[in-house]
Amino acid sequence: MSRPLKPETLILPLKAGSVNLNQVYLLNETAGRIWELLDGQRSVSTIVGLITQEFEVTSAEVAADFAKLVSELQQLNILEEVAN
Repeated sequence: MSRPLKPETLILPLKAGSVNLNQVYLLNETAGRIWELLDGQRSVSTIVGLITQEFEVTSAEVAADFAKLVSELQQLNILEEVAN
């Protein structure tokens, strides 16, 4: 479950198997926007393009931040990859 707290986003892991159900996670504005776009429908390149347009960053910076965020959320069992 997530809740926008502009400019941050608060994530509450409610799924069994999450690393710590008593922990909350606060994403900065850019990470929160990536979280919003991770809907299983958009490709990585689409999300990187949108973030690059919305924030003053390069696509290389976004791609690196995207990979790091996704990896961290997967390790916490907050995000899982789905097959398209």
